[in-house]
Amino acid sequence: MEVILKNGKPLEVRHAVLTDAQGIVDYIHIVAGESDNLSFGADAVPITLDNEMIYLKGLEDAVTSAHFVAIYEGEIIATSNISTKMRPRMAHVGNLGISVRKTYWYMGIGFILMTMMIDWAKSTGVLKKINLTVRSDNVNAIALYKKCGFRYVGTLHDEMRIAGESVDLEAMELLF
Repeated sequence: MEVILKNGKPLEVRHAVLTDAQGIVDYIHIVAGESDNLSFGADAVPITLDNEMIYLKGLEDAVTSAHFVAIYEGEIIATSNISTKMRPRMAHVGNLGISVRKTYWYMGIGFILMTMMIDWAKSTGVLKKINLTVRSDNVNAIALYKKCGFRYVGTLHDEMRIAGESVDLEAMELLF
């Protein structure tokens, strides 16, 4: 799907495919060092090319898990994913993750990805709920999630430690 951004330029948003693996790994290494909003930093990027290829290959036949990439001028500048548990009693609940390169914040890309992920989740016929967590002090992300229909569930105190400092996370959910 192609979307025109606020700056008038096109953004391609689509399901990630196996050939995106290196681009996603490169993207993750960049975004991990741009802010402290992720659950990992530049010193502890949790993926390798091999792991990413295995992950993307596994998504090819997945019904309730998906990974989207946003491509701007030939470069991956944002990703989002929904993953579910394999247990039948929990298979209707997806966990959402999203990130956008800092250079592209405030261009509406997060909203585009969130809308696509929610629409995709609803289309599965299986997913009925999406969960996410966000830093309690990330007011822009919280506003985005509320705009997309998510509601506050509770605060997870001292959920992360960044440079020895305690960071709280807000748990949010969207039921449909």
